[in-house]
Amino acid sequence: MSDYYSKLLATASLLICSQVISVDQRVLITTYKKIRCPECRAQSIAESELPSAIRLRKEIEVKLRDGWREQEIIENIKQRYGKEMVMVSEVNADNMALWLVPVVCGLTMAYQAVRRSQQNDSGRV
Repeated sequence: MSDYYSKLLATASLLICSQVISVDQRVLITTYKKIRCPECRAQSIAESELPSAIRLRKEIEVKLRDGWREQEIIENIKQRYGKEMVMVSEVNADNMALWLVPVVCGLTMAYQAVRRSQQNDSGRV
C-alpha cells in the first residue's frame, strides 16, 4: 500500500511542477517578445538567434527563476540598454503626438462620413 501512495505522490508532484513550468514558459515568451535584440533592433529576442539575444534570454530566465517580476526585468533592461530596447512603446510627453494624430484623424474621418451620410439622406427626401 505504501508503494501506491508513493506513486500517487510522485504523480501529483509532476503535475504541480508541470503547471509551474508552463506558467514560467508563458511569462518567458511574453517577456522575450517585449525586448528588442541588442544587435539587429528589428526583431525581439524571442525571434533573434544572435548571441546577444541568446544571452539576454538566459539572463531573463535566471531573473524570473530568482523571483524577479517581468516589469522589474524590463526596467532593468531599460536602465542598462536604453528605453528603445522595449518593443512596446509607452505614451509620454515626447511621443504624445504619435499616439494622438491617428486617433484625431480617425475621429475626423468618422465625423465627416456621418455628416456626408446625413447630407445625402436629407437631399433624397
